[in-house]
Amino acid sequence: MPAHQIPGDSISTAVVIPPSGLFRIIPTRSTISFTVPHLFGIRSVAGTMAVEEGDIVVSDTGQVKVAASALTLSFDTGNPKRDKDIAAAKFLDADRNPRITFRSKVATAGSTAWSVKGTLDAAGYGAPLELTVTGTVSPSTGELAINAVGKVDRYAHGITKMKGMIGRYLEIQIHATARKA
Repeated sequence: MPAHQIPGDSISTAVVIPPSGLFRIIPTRSTISFTVPHLFGIRSVAGTMAVEEGDIVVSDTGQVKVAASALTLSFDTGNPKRDKDIAAAKFLDADRNPRITFRSKVATAGSTAWSVKGTLDAAGYGAPLELTVTGTVSPSTGELAINAVGKVDRYAHGITKMKGMIGRYLEIQIHATARKA
């Protein structure tokens, strides 16, 4: 597991290049959380989605590809009426789009994090999404612990209703654990 780190530094923000192979995301140990401005930016709404499944493939040359999905109906803000409205046709349209998926196109290791660029498919529209990803590999289990952050433009997915009530951009955080297959 090559990593760029300062000798003697027990806490490193180094980019970790995982060993080559296929890693499967463990849904029960993974979450997607988000916040979005609400009421013309006066407040914000926070919520979660459940990771359904996902794969991370690391090539022998260190190239990384990611594919993951979440069930649209797992969208949860703690307000059942709001969650039902978001799942309806005017927003996520869960009946026609039961999954939200992400597929990476390019993953580039920087000095402190990975930049993972891909396509997020939600509400029947695909749009670019860039994630900033950090992670660690457990020496004892070989599991990957991944943290990612990004910004989703809901307008790019055709979700433009209630512009003043709901902000345009959702800040997302992903915490995932993956095990070598």
